[in-house]
Amino acid sequence: MTAPLVLFETMYELPYDGWCAASRAYALGMKRAGIDVRLQSWREQKGPVPPKIVAQVGDMMRPCERPWDAYIWSGGFFGPFEGMAGVLAKLIKMRDQFRKPVAFYTMFERTNVQPELVPLLNRLDSVMVPCSANLRALERAGVRNARFIRIPFFSDDPHLGLPAPKSPPRTFYWIGRWEPRKAPHRLIKAFLHAFEPGTAELVVKIGPEPWVRSPYVTPEQAVERALAEVGDKWFKDDVGKAVTVIRAKLEPEEIVGLHARGDVYVSASHGEGIDMPAFAAKLAGRRVVTVACGGPEDFVDEGDFLVPAKGEIAIPAYDRVWGAGSTAVDYDVDDLVSALRLAKRMRTPPVRACVGAHHVELVAPHLKQWIGSMVH
Repeated sequence: MTAPLVLFETMYELPYDGWCAASRAYALGMKRAGIDVRLQSWREQKGPVPPKIVAQVGDMMRPCERPWDAYIWSGGFFGPFEGMAGVLAKLIKMRDQFRKPVAFYTMFERTNVQPELVPLLNRLDSVMVPCSANLRALERAGVRNARFIRIPFFSDDPHLGLPAPKSPPRTFYWIGRWEPRKAPHRLIKAFLHAFEPGTAELVVKIGPEPWVRSPYVTPEQAVERALAEVGDKWFKDDVGKAVTVIRAKLEPEEIVGLHARGDVYVSASHGEGIDMPAFAAKLAGRRVVTVACGGPEDFVDEGDFLVPAKGEIAIPAYDRVWGAGSTAVDYDVDDLVSALRLAKRMRTPPVRACVGAHHVELVAPHLKQWIGSMVH
């Protein structure tokens, strides 16, 4: 029996991009499930695909030799103002034209889905998302064809072989773009409130693309504002020794080294579709402190600290991207402070029980069933 041929159009070719890494993981998971996957990027190519990416997925980069059996388009799930309705309309047209299954793989950080997008999503064969929070948001909005499939990892993942973190933990760390949704300014504030000088350190690795959609504090301004709130406990020189901001672009091997250096991964985000750095931290055997903001809720364990969400918050900086009136989860910074302090006192090593459900051998059957449900 011929394996189903799936054309998967997505960003996959950038070594540093989380979306690309997730797309490659899903493509490799489908391949493990016996599906003939062909990758195609909708991004304008600016040079050859890096050799490391070719080595990973090069056999899936060749064009289809016959008509595809199913088409998956993957990109951000934006609000109507960013042309999302137009994108979905094109996918519906493709489905009607070829009379073949067309699916949409996406993820999003907001808690609501605009009602005008729901009938368009329902005209597709499937909408696949990588976290249960996204699934719940879609189903609440009335989407009937949504499916949650976990992001897979593989036995040769370099994070799995890292040595255990220090005990007691000392180095807290975060990796991500410096932007309002991820709220790294709240992370710095919580860290200074949680600890005394000389008792812990915070490493913040920020992405290379600056936030330009709206005014937002710089790391230095975030430190100054936090210092003004904590009183005489911290002084500027103390913070300079305790808080490290890494702006340089790091190779993937260096990011693995950053996980090896850290003891506790911490996120103050208001919304995540997966949170790939937190997921990597779990694979690395690090304890995770995170807000209940979406993606991480599916892979944290009883040894981690999940800061409870308390209502929702509007983040106007994202109105143009998410749609006016969009919301993300809110939380109390004091709860984050408490979680940091509790994590600092932990002596038992963290566990990886929940993340085990993401192993490709367990995820591949779900991907096979998903494709099989569309290709009859």
